[in-house]
Amino acid sequence: MSVLAEREYPFRARLIRERAGLDAAQDRTIRRRLHVMADAGWLDHTEGSKWWYPGPHAEARFHTDH
Repeated sequence: MSVLAEREYPFRARLIRERAGLDAAQDRTIRRRLHVMADAGWLDHTEGSKWWYPGPHAEARFHTDH
């Protein structure tokens, strides 16, 4: 959520890992969480792309224009 609030988008999952101080072994967990957020409408993602964008809920909450 902090990435969305700070308007750092589009972003890659790697940014989340670096900010959280995690190692590459956590990538699958990060991707699963990102997909859950996309399913809930907080993120938008094109299948096969590494880039994530704010979804409708994030746009409404943070007034984004991506």
